[in-house]
Amino acid sequence: MYTSTPAEVLPRDRGDAAAPKLARLIACRTVSSRIPEEVDDGEFARFRAELAALFPVVHRRLTLEEVGGGLLFRWQGTEDELDPVVLMAHYDVVPVNEDLWDTPAFEGIIKDGFVIGRGTLDTKVTFSGILFAANQLIGEGF
Repeated sequence: MYTSTPAEVLPRDRGDAAAPKLARLIACRTVSSRIPEEVDDGEFARFRAELAALFPVVHRRLTLEEVGGGLLFRWQGTEDELDPVVLMAHYDVVPVNEDLWDTPAFEGIIKDGFVIGRGTLDTKVTFSGILFAANQLIGEGF
């Protein structure tokens, strides 16, 4: 039988830890394109390196496999009869016309309680949130 820890006893983050991590990921220019020459592979490698630095528990405890340019983290469960769950997000962003932005699109600026930059709404925020939660849960032993 599956049991969960009541939400009121889980550690809560008010952005003090999560926002700076997201900001660092936003600073990676993981811009995708259908034209291979327009893709900066170095920025994608930088993003993956940032993940290892920002979410060390995930990288130590989960199995990481690169699949077609994507990342697949396997978190082995403790009960084999339970169905697996997939938490999914992508970390590439579409090209941006930075002249139309009030702030730089790839600096990950934290201002007035918000992280500003390309990927904060779609979908580096989802990617970062999943890994942040997993890192916390595994690290705390939940």
